[in-house]
Amino acid sequence: MRREGKLVIWPEYFDADYSRSVGRRVPKTLASRNVKAEEVYEAALELGLSPDLKVGAAHPRHPWLRKGAVFVDKRDSKTSVVMDLARKIRERRQAK
Repeated sequence: MRREGKLVIWPEYFDADYSRSVGRRVPKTLASRNVKAEEVYEAALELGLSPDLKVGAAHPRHPWLRKGAVFVDKRDSKTSVVMDLARKIRERRQAK
């Protein structure tokens, strides 16, 4: 599921219910519960990452959970992009 010049971002990266060994990639302080691919997509839009939403995609570690995936432009390291997205998701949730 690779695309040239794009990073695959899974909602599992931001889920506070997951441990790092299971797939979370952000610290608990930035993690949120039940993150949906649509939320990641909207956060990526606000950050100007030209996202593409892939509905129904399953993370390789959890093939039975089809939460979707988001492809974003590779402008920086994946860790940096994921951290920026986590901050934006938290910001959007607190604004509601």
